[in-house]
Amino acid sequence: MKKHFVKIIGLSVLSLAILTGCAGSGAKTPATPVPDPTPSVDAKTLSAVKATEAPAVDGKSSEAFWASAPEMKLTLSNAGALQGGTGGKFENGSTEVTMKAAYDAENIYMLYQYKDATESKSRGPWVLEGGKLVKKPYKTDYEDKLAINWNINNTTKDFNEAGCTVTCHTATDKEGKPVMKHWTNTEGEVLDMWHWKYVRQNSLYGPDKPGLMHDQFMDSVRYDPADEKTKGAGRHADPGEKEYVDNVTDDKSAPKLVFDGPPLNGNPYVIVEGLDKTKPFTADYIKTMKEGDIIPGPIAKQITGDPADIKAKGVWANGVWTIEISRKLKTTSDKDVQFDDLAKSYSFAVAAFDNSQIGHAYENLVHKLVFKQ
Repeated sequence: MKKHFVKIIGLSVLSLAILTGCAGSGAKTPATPVPDPTPSVDAKTLSAVKATEAPAVDGKSSEAFWASAPEMKLTLSNAGALQGGTGGKFENGSTEVTMKAAYDAENIYMLYQYKDATESKSRGPWVLEGGKLVKKPYKTDYEDKLAINWNINNTTKDFNEAGCTVTCHTATDKEGKPVMKHWTNTEGEVLDMWHWKYVRQNSLYGPDKPGLMHDQFMDSVRYDPADEKTKGAGRHADPGEKEYVDNVTDDKSAPKLVFDGPPLNGNPYVIVEGLDKTKPFTADYIKTMKEGDIIPGPIAKQITGDPADIKAKGVWANGVWTIEISRKLKTTSDKDVQFDDLAKSYSFAVAAFDNSQIGHAYENLVHKLVFKQ
């Protein structure tokens, strides 16, 4: 996946002075209250406030602390310039994003809201056209996504200054065509990648319950067109079960499964294994369909363990996505950023995808997260 996160503005340090004074005739003036220490911030620093309650992670941002949390606004642009000009375009290639953050003794919470005129809730579905099932290509039918990259222990050199451009490489595929791939430049350099996928992971446990944000990482594995194992180059899911499989037969001629009843997950464009009732697809099933009817493209899995560390829920309404995120401050995985020192700042970059597998809107900045004490 192509991610451009570039150029960072350095942290400015603000000094706070607490002044006290004395009144005449020996009278003592009460000392000025000293505020809780807070990491120094600038316009590109997101301050996480202490949460007064654990959010429901329902994509509604109804908790009181969200209203008072400081927000950061940014513009993601150039979406249409990627992936051959297809997908990820938003409106004129740009979208406005608002970010907030909070935390408690155990978790970090994040709230993202951004403009998207369309709710892209299908991913390569089967569609009945002219009496035949047609598998729609990803370049026309894909899901909305959001991605966040974190520099684990500041291991990735120059990421905090130049962002994801330090991991972006032009390579050549088997046919000699140029392709863009991501990997870090030195062994030991690792980024934590949080990847929200609307179709495949938003409704894993039902329409009104938190889903997941796929936990991934990037390392220094380089792309080699002769080695299929390096197809993803430095991008990998955290160790564990794959989050989905395609709903397609081995010969790719038909879907494997169809719903046996209404989709319990709430999205008719995805089958959730273990939640939705299904039955095998047969040729006779087409007789029950009408022109334009669909069969889901992916079969999503309720994965656990390392790649399932992050809870998330996105709700689209009136041209705006609202996504709530929750993760433990500290995990046991060396593929995760650890928020284990609340006096430190943590560098991250953001990208958003509009009906797009690869093309995304990005910003020429890297941000820092600090924790307000």
